[in-house]
Amino acid sequence: MMTERVGKGRGRSGGGFDHLSEMGKRMTERERAKRMTERVRLLVRLPLQTTTPPSPHHRQSQHHIEGEKEEEEEAFDQAMGSSRLALLAMVAVLCLAVVGVAHAQSSPADWVRLHNSARARVGVGPVSWDGGLARYARNYAQGVARDCRLAYPGGPYGANAYWGRGAHRYTAGDAVSWCFAERQYYHYRSNTCDPGRSCRNYKQLVWRNSRSIGCASVRCSGGDGYYMLCVYNPKGNIPGRRPY
Repeated sequence: MMTERVGKGRGRSGGGFDHLSEMGKRMTERERAKRMTERVRLLVRLPLQTTTPPSPHHRQSQHHIEGEKEEEEEAFDQAMGSSRLALLAMVAVLCLAVVGVAHAQSSPADWVRLHNSARARVGVGPVSWDGGLARYARNYAQGVARDCRLAYPGGPYGANAYWGRGAHRYTAGDAVSWCFAERQYYHYRSNTCDPGRSCRNYKQLVWRNSRSIGCASVRCSGGDGYYMLCVYNPKGNIPGRRPY
């Protein structure tokens, strides 16, 4: 009887160890699966939420959230695309506006303002616009535009001429700035210019006795540049006299 009990005890004990062994195997497999899952999630950079498989309800909620995120991202992309298109359209309008200003014809007020600004720098009084002088300048400029050369009209008026080459639309600012830049070659004390340099445009620009101006700008017939001319009354550049 004792032997039988012992045998049964051993049998029960043996069965318990076998059960524990099976549990250990299953735990080892779970650990391996868990580690493998963690590695996969790290590789795809997904946060580890739970060690247990998600329920069907959780999966549906997760799909619903991911669907909402995809819709939000799509709406955001569409909004950004619209913003980019609007920005590009705005830039295009601004570029057209800048081109329009660059190609705009200089007005009489532009010519007068630029002249008076240059004259004020040397303490000379202002000039005013004269329509008759402007017509005179335009008629002469249109004749020069056929071959587009730097030419000065004779006659009773003083003159400054400017020729700019290329497709750029030159303005009154280009012409007046170029004339005033000759100041660097002019020596007031001796009333002379540096050898090989011209000061006639600067001197006429700031000639004290010149009170009226008229200017014109025309495009060369070949399209390769612009010719601009301003005439002055009374004329300047009188030999032996200083401009101011």
